[in-house]
Amino acid sequence: MKKILFIIPLAAMLASCDDLFEPAIENNLGIDHMYNNANYAEGILANGYTRIPIASYPFSEVATDDAVSNDVDNSYRKIAAGSWTSDNNPLDRWTNCKSGIQYLNMFLERCDKVHWADDELVSQMFCDREKAEAYALRAMFNYYLLEAHGGYASDGTLLGVPILETAETL
Repeated sequence: MKKILFIIPLAAMLASCDDLFEPAIENNLGIDHMYNNANYAEGILANGYTRIPIASYPFSEVATDDAVSNDVDNSYRKIAAGSWTSDNNPLDRWTNCKSGIQYLNMFLERCDKVHWADDELVSQMFCDREKAEAYALRAMFNYYLLEAHGGYASDGTLLGVPILETAETL
């Protein structure tokens, strides 16, 4: 009798915990959440601002004779010491600028559907301003990419970077 009194509550407890054994559903908002949440849409646009290459102080003086870093893992110290590699490139702009362009393209593809304000005229004006910011940021990122990775090849051919006007998919 005591075993039955022990087994019944245990069975009920295990039966009520479905997510105990399976991973819980992630609590991440999707990109389409921006249609009804203007703040979320602005956050996607703001992601472009956080990726501006000169938005922070890089402390690049340690790559020159002007300063010395005591941090052995400092990327600029590694450059000065001659250990600049393809996977250790603090001057790399490709990854950051391409990420910024991707976020801006995702924003531009969806911003016309966002509910910016209740007044239709105000909503359209706000949308136009946000789109203008996104276009300007995308142009700036393309400039930085071209500055860092464009130029002339050894045969005199002018090299460039791909201009992406739509968001890339996997």
